[in-house]
Amino acid sequence: MQSFSNWLTEGTRPVLTHLTHVEDLVLTKFATGAQEALKFLNSVASKLQGKSAKSTNITVKIDGSPSLVCGLDPADGKFFVGTKGVFSKIPKIAKSHADINSLYEAGLSDKMHVAFDELKGLSWPKILQGDLLFTRAMLRKVTVDGVDYITFKPNLIVYGVTIDSVLGQQILNANFGICFHTSYTGTSLGDIKVIPGADTSKSHPPATCLLFSNLVKDVSGSMTLTADQTTRAVELLGSIRTKGSSLASNKFLALCKQVPLVQAYIMQFQNSLVRAGTKITLTPESFAASFIEWLKSIEAKERAGRSTVKGQTAVQARFASMSSAVLSVEPDLIKVTDWQNDVIELKNLLMSKLNVAAALETFYQTNTGIVSGNGEGFVISDKTNRMIKLVDRNSFSRMNLTK
Repeated sequence: MQSFSNWLTEGTRPVLTHLTHVEDLVLTKFATGAQEALKFLNSVASKLQGKSAKSTNITVKIDGSPSLVCGLDPADGKFFVGTKGVFSKIPKIAKSHADINSLYEAGLSDKMHVAFDELKGLSWPKILQGDLLFTRAMLRKVTVDGVDYITFKPNLIVYGVTIDSVLGQQILNANFGICFHTSYTGTSLGDIKVIPGADTSKSHPPATCLLFSNLVKDVSGSMTLTADQTTRAVELLGSIRTKGSSLASNKFLALCKQVPLVQAYIMQFQNSLVRAGTKITLTPESFAASFIEWLKSIEAKERAGRSTVKGQTAVQARFASMSSAVLSVEPDLIKVTDWQNDVIELKNLLMSKLNVAAALETFYQTNTGIVSGNGEGFVISDKTNRMIKLVDRNSFSRMNLTK
């Protein structure tokens, strides 16, 4: 029924895993990943050109917390609420306020009590998983650039809605808000199937409980690519296709596949650039040189952590071998980062149009106050339920890594 490439099994229970950045598919799935990335980006570009792409689904990536799993326990039909601990070998399932007090610490338990009261009366054809957005205690009224907002900050992003809007008034009168994104079906919690997406149209929540949708439906008007943007998108798609066609014989990708530690280190290096506020691929040539220097710094740290000469010598030999192998395929590493640069440019172009579809305005809390910014990003899925994410790593990801 679905592909499990984006799910893992914890015991016998499937759980949604970390999604891959579209530009990193080449590092995780190699040449196949590059082709997969091209298909995803082409389908999104087609939608933003007003063309039909029914096989592609675009959803907003919500920065909520905690992740809640709720519904009726197939074993006894009783309503329960929990976090991802629902999928543990010893499930943490709360079917009463007493259960919540025994399972969760103060702070989290306060949110769980509200969730239990507000969600227990819903119609539950499936078990759903979603991200908590707010409880009444989390709501704040703020003024940004002369506009009055009702805001809530479940995690890193501050979400805001103008107070005088219909949604703003609904939030002011609500006790709880959540965005469901995943469904589960089965005869027991130990044997359930995962279905990306969550249809809450027949849930019938009370006015005090708001169920937010993460679907991006409007792909017309202000979301349509301009003539210049369409031209650039077509150019980038052509370049990504051409450069990707040669990656099947790329020696750096072959090295990553043969030596998983190189694959892990190249992705760690990219995250180090994100933390520093630097573009993750720099120029292709400088990226390759900087990666070699970064490996030397990691070697120094690992050597310092060894208490014996034998251990230090082993670390030195391992990194010398790895650095030599990377240097021997440096031209092909440059080709990979060149491909990634095109993917990132196209991704950012597409996201600039998708961002206008957000029902919730997004802000970030800084030392000098609240500032406007884009949301976390978007999740793209296809008809086989493969999923990737489009995220601006130099804004949201950097703040997330350095918070």
